[in-house]
Amino acid sequence: MENLDVQLVKVRKEFGSLVAVDDVDMEVPRGSFFSILGPSGGGKSTLLRMISGFEKPDSGNVFIGGELSNDVPPNKRRTNLVFQNLALFPTMNVAQNIAFGLKRRHINKNEIAKKVEHVLGLVDLPGLGSRKVSMLSGGQRQRVALARSLVLDPTVLLLDEPLGALDLKLRENMKLVLKRLQARVGTTFIYVTHDQSEALTMSNMIAVINKGKIEQTSSPLELFYHPQTYFVAKFIGDNNCWGGEVISVDKDTCSVKVGNRTFSVTAGEKIAQGDKVSIFIRPEIIHLVPESDSNGIRGIVKEAVFDGTYTRILLDADLGNFPLEILVKISQSETPSDVKIGDAISVNWNNGAGVAFHGISDNTVLEGVEE
Repeated sequence: MENLDVQLVKVRKEFGSLVAVDDVDMEVPRGSFFSILGPSGGGKSTLLRMISGFEKPDSGNVFIGGELSNDVPPNKRRTNLVFQNLALFPTMNVAQNIAFGLKRRHINKNEIAKKVEHVLGLVDLPGLGSRKVSMLSGGQRQRVALARSLVLDPTVLLLDEPLGALDLKLRENMKLVLKRLQARVGTTFIYVTHDQSEALTMSNMIAVINKGKIEQTSSPLELFYHPQTYFVAKFIGDNNCWGGEVISVDKDTCSVKVGNRTFSVTAGEKIAQGDKVSIFIRPEIIHLVPESDSNGIRGIVKEAVFDGTYTRILLDADLGNFPLEILVKISQSETPSDVKIGDAISVNWNNGAGVAFHGISDNTVLEGVEE
């Protein structure tokens, strides 16, 4: 436990008949940027509130910095919480907002001034201590809220969807600010969000929670390319999801028949011959092939959208009277494409690139599903 700043052991929380958090085990390494990602109602905010002390678990244990903290009130815990609404004091200037918690600890004025100046530098707001909160931009107010928490030297900084109220461009910028700030100060950040882009961009580790249970805890790359459950494969990023029957199994791979074609994919769980499964294929790993390629899947383009990085192509294909939609993302740096609606093209991907799980599919495209 010495390398962990937060550890949850069989933590459970119920609200009447609703099980919000269901016997969760979770370990947050010291100095990490750790995100809890999940759909609305999945249990992520309840989990954060139990770490912060605003909710007490019905059973299980919460350790912070190696110390059992179940009965420690929020103001006595080695954590600090940044809310989505920031809760800055409008009648105080920037320095007074940041110093508020230090004054409550009865720290002397000279020490407070030094700490405020230092933390303003950390959040890239040097010299703005005397500015009124009302004169700040949304991003600057966000940094003041972070500074107010960081100045108290918490073991763990908890962030409950703090970027939700910002516009898209500012939110994209703040993702980089938060990532750099965490790396600079070394404080453990636990970030709660339903936005997978935020979690994938900023985190060292991500715990995906659904219906009160942790589905998978992995690095962003591992989570994206090697999902361990049907839900994670469905929830994270865009995906093609097609139903089929397992024809054969060989160790960690299986052959799945979809329509009149058979695809070799990774078995995401224990799968047997004859099982009905869904296979997930990332659109980024599908590539265009010449019409003469006998392994190619031919389809008619029904959508073609250029977004600056990719051309997003949606194909209508037919695998022997088995209609299929195929989402393809063609990188402009690799294969500049002038594909148009109505064009007939062929696509393919490498064997083993997809993953199969038990579960029902309607043979369509899943675009960043948020249940």
